[in-house]
Amino acid sequence: MLKERELQILQSIANLRFMNSQQIHTLHGYNGKYGERVTRRKLNELEKKKMLKSFQPSAYEKKIYYLTKTAAKELSHFTGIEGIKTLKKNDKSMHQVMVSEIYIQLQKCRIGQVKRYKVEDKIHEDLLVDAFVEYRLRSTGKKKLIFVEADRGTESAVIIEEKFKKYDYLYRSHKFQNMYGIFPDILFITNSNTRKRVLLNLSNRFSNLRVITGTLDEFISSPQEFIRVTNPNPIKLKVK
Repeated sequence: MLKERELQILQSIANLRFMNSQQIHTLHGYNGKYGERVTRRKLNELEKKKMLKSFQPSAYEKKIYYLTKTAAKELSHFTGIEGIKTLKKNDKSMHQVMVSEIYIQLQKCRIGQVKRYKVEDKIHEDLLVDAFVEYRLRSTGKKKLIFVEADRGTESAVIIEEKFKKYDYLYRSHKFQNMYGIFPDILFITNSNTRKRVLLNLSNRFSNLRVITGTLDEFISSPQEFIRVTNPNPIKLKVK
């Protein structure tokens, strides 16, 4: 029989696909001096129970965990949710860990609350976003909508430009404006200042879109600044 904390860990990994041990500890870890050690032991136990699989990208990086089919069946039994998705280690695993980190930082941000964080959301025909976010501000109670894009610098500028074109087409379709009254902001988080400049230059070609761009280090340092910069007015804003 799985304990409540174990179920919470499995549910988070099911939702986010791939998570490293530090991310899991941040959400569901034990407090105290030896908290991280206890969390690692709990993750090892879940591996022994065939609930999780893991790999370590290098000797200096945290282990990355993902769900097994056994765990998916257990979660379905406890939650009543059918068809819980499981993945194998693949070329996108590290990308998904970055998407998970963005979620972690949004959860830690004190100016509001994540109401929904849907990973790999197909929002329109062939446009698959890394995550679609509904975020509610504590100060006003207003809801912000955000498309999250995690960029590890592995895609060419041509591919990124094509993605912006798809966003622009979606904006012109008024699908989201009709549903929510506003088109979501696009939060593009990347891994270097050089790549950030490339993304900024590309986004400047699409005046309809509100694109907020920054590095992952900048986002971790001050996620609230990225949330505050989003604006319901039809202007283009960026974090420098």
